[in-house]
Amino acid sequence: MAIRYSDSMVLENHHLASAFNVMLNSENCNIMGNLTLDMYRDSRRIIIEIVLNTDMSKHFSLMTTLKTKLGNSFPTDCIEDRVLILSIALRTSDMFKVVRDGRTCFQKWMDLMFEEFFKQGEMEKVLDLPISKFMDKENTNNLKAYVNYI
Repeated sequence: MAIRYSDSMVLENHHLASAFNVMLNSENCNIMGNLTLDMYRDSRRIIIEIVLNTDMSKHFSLMTTLKTKLGNSFPTDCIEDRVLILSIALRTSDMFKVVRDGRTCFQKWMDLMFEEFFKQGEMEKVLDLPISKFMDKENTNNLKAYVNYI
């Protein structure tokens, strides 16, 4: 997948491609089937931008933009403000999985998350790359790292 998406927002691009593939190739799933071509293009562009904004590399710029706009006349009726609000709403709903009850989140979710993180850390070791934060199984306190992640 990293090769397919040129190492850029890999999971976000994959999710978008998969979602649009299902929508366009499954009659029962095409929620945009009755839109005009212009409405479809605009909707697709906005959906893509909002989903790509869930990538952590966008976090600080989104928060800076939001804080700046909150100090001004916000929101306006412009599409950029709507995309910002939708981006923040999607990011918030995406993160709510980490505040579920302990049985769901702190056990199952955390275990699965660190299993994935540690696989990446092992791959980084094998490739003689610097090990990313939270990815080193031997030097990571899971609970502290999880709280930091949240």
